[in-house]
Amino acid sequence: MNTPLLRAAEVYEKEVCKNSFDLDVALYLKFGYVIATPQVFLMGRPVEKGASYQQLMDLTHQFESPDCWWIFLAAGNLKEFFRYEPFPLPYFGWERSNKPRYWKRKDLIRWLNQICTKEEGEVLIHQQPRQSPQGT
Repeated sequence: MNTPLLRAAEVYEKEVCKNSFDLDVALYLKFGYVIATPQVFLMGRPVEKGASYQQLMDLTHQFESPDCWWIFLAAGNLKEFFRYEPFPLPYFGWERSNKPRYWKRKDLIRWLNQICTKEEGEVLIHQQPRQSPQGT
């Protein structure tokens, strides 16, 4: 059975990654959040939407007024995340084409409702820290 957890771990086999999957899970367990269910796997943390790329990638950096869930890795039906979300924030962000991208919460929910159903509509989000960040 190819679960969201296994699909997330496969990313580390297919791409050159700075850390191992196990190390990233351990780091997000310590400095962020890891959600793993049969329907969704997600590693992320609360950040400030206007943060620099360096701050986003520094897991030890604590934000005073987080307003965004920064998604490092996600697989599965992401609508399920909202069932387990530790607390709501108005924005979600992840890296795409080497740049942080942000969605308003309501827009992300609308998009996920269009592509995800209970049985299908899998989504995979992954970012890997670059060696020389180009900024936001």
